[in-house]
Amino acid sequence: MKDFLNPQRLIPAGIIACLGLGISFALARAVNRFENSKQQLLFTQQIDSLANTLQRSIDMYSNDVLAIADLYAASELVTEDEFQRFVRRTIDSHPGIQALEWAPLVRAEERLTFESLIRSQGYESFRIVERNPSGEMVEALEREQYIPVTYIFPWEGNEIAHGFDLSSNETRKLALEKALESRSIAASARITLVQEIEEQCAFLMFFPVIQTDLQNEENPASPLLGYVLGVFRVHDLMNAALADSTYDLVFSIRDLHADREQSFLGTHYVLNKSHSDSLDDEVDSSQYQVLCPQEDSCERELKVGGREWRLTFVPAPHYSYTNISSEALSVFVLGFIVTSGLCLYQSRSQAKIKEVQEINELKQRFFSMVSHELRTPLSTMMVSAQALDSNYNQLSDNKKIALVRRIESTAKQLSKLVSDILTISRAETGKLEFSPQLFDLELFCRDIVNDLRVGHDRDNIHFEKEGNFKLVYLDEKVLRSILVNLLTNSIKYSPENSPIHLKLSKTQEDIIFQICDRGPGIPSGKLEQLYEVFERGYNVKKIPGTGLGLALVKICVELHNGSIACDSQEGIGTTFIVKLPLVE
Repeated sequence: MKDFLNPQRLIPAGIIACLGLGISFALARAVNRFENSKQQLLFTQQIDSLANTLQRSIDMYSNDVLAIADLYAASELVTEDEFQRFVRRTIDSHPGIQALEWAPLVRAEERLTFESLIRSQGYESFRIVERNPSGEMVEALEREQYIPVTYIFPWEGNEIAHGFDLSSNETRKLALEKALESRSIAASARITLVQEIEEQCAFLMFFPVIQTDLQNEENPASPLLGYVLGVFRVHDLMNAALADSTYDLVFSIRDLHADREQSFLGTHYVLNKSHSDSLDDEVDSSQYQVLCPQEDSCERELKVGGREWRLTFVPAPHYSYTNISSEALSVFVLGFIVTSGLCLYQSRSQAKIKEVQEINELKQRFFSMVSHELRTPLSTMMVSAQALDSNYNQLSDNKKIALVRRIESTAKQLSKLVSDILTISRAETGKLEFSPQLFDLELFCRDIVNDLRVGHDRDNIHFEKEGNFKLVYLDEKVLRSILVNLLTNSIKYSPENSPIHLKLSKTQEDIIFQICDRGPGIPSGKLEQLYEVFERGYNVKKIPGTGLGLALVKICVELHNGSIACDSQEGIGTTFIVKLPLVE
């Protein structure tokens, strides 16, 4: 973990990661903008198509009303039958029209005669009516003139409007006056039709019919004969105009010429052909920044009889679009993978370089150690051999024996050094032999302690045990290497008069060896590298050693699938605890 957090490895990897992820993010953002622009273009094309279709339909309905006006302009008198025959085809082919009507101008003095005339045509209960504040149809109050609905087609469903005075309602009256003033089609603001049971958004389109022989620009006061008008429910008009549309869009409609409270004309759902007149369902395009990046991006305006309607479009709940495109995600993921690969490659390259450096350092340390550890005993052996050779006859027998024993001890030291190096080398190549067998562990430990007492002339090496030990299944040679190395270290680094203990105990699963001494202890900063080759504490540099012993112990413990732990305090002493699986 410490090596992974090494700045020499992290800084280059961090630079590569920052650059790679930055480039990946920039590319992904560019791709996402491009994909979003494609979505915006498609959405814009769809709303343009719907708005154009609606405008064409409204223009067509305006022409239908003008066609009726042409009929009146071409005839001195249009009977009800002629009116119905003329508009029938229009109604049949244009389902968005609720009704087409004729409403003549009736002055106050002509009212009774007019009502009698209509009654004589089969409408016995006809009278000019208006709606009172309670919503009931009552006889119209006296006024200077009336604009009663007289001809209606289709009759069924619209008959309640027969005789209704259009000028009795302020909204309708304003549209009548605008049509007369402009001599063109004039649409009303939002109204509720008199024939409606429930409140629905509707509007009327009026066109004034002027007496033909006097109609000219020099005589703007040409007498008014009446109005032709189209009756429209907003819902029906939208459904008829967009019957063939398959766009999964929603739009709300507002009349820009009406007061805010009366301007809402409903929300239309194109695909499922439904319409809501509830203000709660009005859409807000600001929630769709991808498709509507600007405030008016998703708004279109319709010209409706001198008025302007604003349509605000948004995608329906199931409309297919995304804030972050799959292509952008793919680009970012690909960039992330490439960046990760580069970081991994760089990290591995750095690790390889560091590994080579460490190997070179180990080689240098190894050669330095070997040259030192070999040169000293070899020098000792050569000096002792030369002393024997040149002074053999002059030396006493005891002196000769001492020199021979020195040569023998030094040879054993060299043999152990070479053996340790070979053991570590075989372990690293996987060729270290492991041959467990049954043997008496208690006797084995006592023999090792006795050998070390004699070999090092130390009587303060003690063996202790807890419990009874039968035959155990371990590798004698490997276990000897473990115990001898640990005990030898304790002997080497402890004062001559301080006790050293080998304690043997067991649990149901493990055999436990504890080697305790009162040596200088191991510095806390070295505990993590304790079992690495050639590692030695700074407080024992003056004592000869190779730094191979504990590395060899670790290898031998792991051969037994065991564990080793160290409890050490500087100036107090050290305890090594080795646990090996118990197989009796």
